[in-house]
Amino acid sequence: MVQALKVRLSDGRVVNPSDWTSAPLYTTVEIATGALQPLPGFSFGVGGEVPGSPGLRTANHRDTNMQGAGSILAENEELLLFALQIELYQILGSANDQAFMVSPPQDAWAPDAPEVSATNLMAIQRSTLVRLKIANTKDYGVMPISFHGAGMGIHRTTGAMRSSGSAYARGVLLAYNGGVSVGDSREYATPHHVGPGEAFEAALEFPYGQVIEPLSQVAGSTVAANPLNFGTDANARVRATISAIGPRRRPVA
Repeated sequence: MVQALKVRLSDGRVVNPSDWTSAPLYTTVEIATGALQPLPGFSFGVGGEVPGSPGLRTANHRDTNMQGAGSILAENEELLLFALQIELYQILGSANDQAFMVSPPQDAWAPDAPEVSATNLMAIQRSTLVRLKIANTKDYGVMPISFHGAGMGIHRTTGAMRSSGSAYARGVLLAYNGGVSVGDSREYATPHHVGPGEAFEAALEFPYGQVIEPLSQVAGSTVAANPLNFGTDANARVRATISAIGPRRRPVA
C-alpha cells in the first residue's frame, strides 16, 4: 500500500497529510430572551467566557476546542471551512426545574430540556443571522441561521409526548435546526481558507435587537407576547453549538 507522507503545494510549502483531520472546531453561545448583542462564536478558548450565558460562565471542553484565547486560529493549525453546522438545545436556569418552563399561563407546549419548542426555534430562525468573518477583512457570508443546518443529532418523533413540567398533562411540539443526516448540511460552493494565526469568527446577530415573539400564544392567555418564551425561568437559554466542518490541520506542537 502506498502512503503519502509529504505533499509539496504549488506555493512551495510541504505538508504532511497525516497532520490533517476531519474533526471539527466547535464553539458555543447562548441565546436569551430580551435585548441581545451579537454573540461571537470561536471568540474564546477553554477558561474563557461563554457569550450570552448567565453571569458569563467559564467555558469548558464541551463548550469549545479552540486553542489559546480564541478569536484567532492557533499558529499550529489551519482550516478549510466547507460548512457551519449549528445545533440548538434548551438549557434550564439554576433552579433546574422544568415547571418553570410551563408555568401557567405561559407556554403549554414547552418540552422537557434539552428539547426546544417549535415556536421558540422558529422565532430564533426568523430573527437570527450568522456572520462569518475571516482575517477581519470582509464578511464571507451573512445568512439566516436556518441556512446552517445541524446535520447531526438524533431522529425524534413527537407522537403523544407530554412534558414533565406539566405533570404530563400538556402536549408538546418539538423542532430542530435542520435534519440529522450529514446530507442535510448545506456546504459552501468553495471552501473558505483560515490560515495559521488568522482571525476567525462566526457570530449570531439579531437585526431586530432580540429574538421576536413566538408565532402563536396560548389561547386566552393574559400574558403579553414575549420574545423567547421561557416561562418564569429567567436564566433559561437556547444553547447553540457551532461546528466548523472541513479538513483541519491539527495542532502538531
